[in-house]
Amino acid sequence: MINFSIEKTGYKIESVKLKDLYFIMDQVKYEPKTAGVNIVSHLSGAPAEKIKKLKSFQFAPLYALIDEMIKYKEVPLKRVLNLNGTEYGFIPFDELTIGELADLEIIKADSRADFLTHEVLSILYRPITKKKGDDYEVEEYDGAKCKRRSNDFLEADLDVVYGAIFFFITFIQTSTNLMLNRLDQQRQEELRKEKQSLQNKNSFSIGRRFFTYLRGMIR
Repeated sequence: MINFSIEKTGYKIESVKLKDLYFIMDQVKYEPKTAGVNIVSHLSGAPAEKIKKLKSFQFAPLYALIDEMIKYKEVPLKRVLNLNGTEYGFIPFDELTIGELADLEIIKADSRADFLTHEVLSILYRPITKKKGDDYEVEEYDGAKCKRRSNDFLEADLDVVYGAIFFFITFIQTSTNLMLNRLDQQRQEELRKEKQSLQNKNSFSIGRRFFTYLRGMIR
């Protein structure tokens, strides 16, 4: 949390949500000259005109604190979260369907992918249908339903966003490495068989030439 005051009026920034991150990204890209003031105003509720009255030595550390809040960091995955009255659970990756993977790939390929993280989250988190202790079951995948409720995830805190994305990326990288290792092992086995086959052919060819040579000597 960040607390500051302007002209004896207190303001605070409790957290940064995904929708706030979109706003920040948009401001930095399209309104770079006024981005700093607009971002502080958006997050704190302080009027922009008041923020402009801050001295540079007052504004700089404030903006630095915000920058620290939004910086990407490796944080633990939050498996269960509540948004707009719905309890969501992170999906088991070993049960990912082709439909889920295909829709994630479509989002990744979209030119606006940086602003579609909420749609990714709506696939990775789904409503819990059954829960017992720390164990739970989530709703079966339905791409249309996920897209309809994706705006709920605009309210997710950045720690939730970063934790989910980091976990997902780590899983993909690990799975890819395992697949490559498996393919490498298969390729090595194929090369071994090819080498053995080549040796057998060479042996057969040498043997045949030697047999021909011996037969020639007998004649």
